[in-house]
Amino acid sequence: MANPSVKSKSHGRSASNKSETQPQLQPSRPQSSRSCAPKHKVPRRMASYSASLKMEVTDGWKPPSEWGCTPTEPSFQFADRVESPEPDIPKELNLMQLGVKRLAKEDNLIRLLRLTESNDVDDTPSSSKDLEVEKMQWMLSALYNMDGPDYPALGEEIIECEPSDPPKKILALYETPAVTSYLASVNHNKQVYHLSAAPLSPEAFPNIHPVLSPVRSPSAFPVAPSTIEAVHSLRLPLAVPSQDIPALLRNIHRCLEPGGSLFLTIVDPLPLTNTLGPLLRTWIEDHLLFNLEANFRCTNPSKLLPLWLKGASLLVDPNLIETSQFYAIPLDNGQLQYVRDGHESEDGLRQELRNTVGRMLWMEVWREYIIAERWWWDDPNILHECAQLQTTWEWRLVEAVKDD
Repeated sequence: MANPSVKSKSHGRSASNKSETQPQLQPSRPQSSRSCAPKHKVPRRMASYSASLKMEVTDGWKPPSEWGCTPTEPSFQFADRVESPEPDIPKELNLMQLGVKRLAKEDNLIRLLRLTESNDVDDTPSSSKDLEVEKMQWMLSALYNMDGPDYPALGEEIIECEPSDPPKKILALYETPAVTSYLASVNHNKQVYHLSAAPLSPEAFPNIHPVLSPVRSPSAFPVAPSTIEAVHSLRLPLAVPSQDIPALLRNIHRCLEPGGSLFLTIVDPLPLTNTLGPLLRTWIEDHLLFNLEANFRCTNPSKLLPLWLKGASLLVDPNLIETSQFYAIPLDNGQLQYVRDGHESEDGLRQELRNTVGRMLWMEVWREYIIAERWWWDDPNILHECAQLQTTWEWRLVEAVKDD
């Protein structure tokens, strides 16, 4: 860029000299045909600069691995969202938190009656709405506490709980407000970060921290590394297209602190193969599987997720996976009255509760991709087939631990 500036200056001076020297009739100095500027006008430093440009390309060159540059931070990290000072968590539980935690003390009979009575008979798959908050909290409470509560019994008084210092952090990954409110209640002494396109407000639950993520993508994961104790996801197989799940799991591994866990609840769209009849298979293929494949969603999470978890260095102990089976056919009114009268044994009551919770879980997970005017259990022919074959599903509660 220096040579053009020198040339422009020499042109300007040549024009001015020419106009001033004409009256004196002095002979003009001969110019070289190679340059329009006098040589003594060119700065001496240009010679050294030109010489440096002519150096051999290999002189002083080093491969990028030897440059010694300071590594940049990962593109997904937004430390100011998670590592900023957090407000103190109230020691006393508010009424909503206390109400959710007391669900763990309820008897299985009460759970079953509340869940069966709250079923909306007019609800259709095309309505595509999540289960109501209260119904969802009852379902999750039964799902995790059917064989006994996971935390100590609570008294009638308002309970004080000392949070850790600093409080542990939990991530509700793409969960609905109903699921997040349940997590915020049972983890009331921890910070619960709700990563969602419509995160829950902290007004009702002071330990909620909304993290807005308009797009579900591994590249949009604004969580700092090694800061989260546990990640919870009820719909991870449907959160992103199948090809993006391995990258999402790597992000989860990165955000977990050493020894942190990913908690998954897995239920397949299809029941166990040896209990599946042609009528139910046709209904699920036409109204669910086709739409899943069209949107590149996972259709067999129980088989694929273990492989993806292992690839992301999230270890699963097979002995710690909780597997529960549930039947496809719901209770009719006569059977439900039999239960109300207290004639059902404890084991039978627990199985009926497991059946009800399993169907609700299946509906909650997959209904977003179901296109139908009515549910398969509204078809008497499919119900008859399921009764003959004892059609059975499974759900799995999986804990995957970060492997360093």
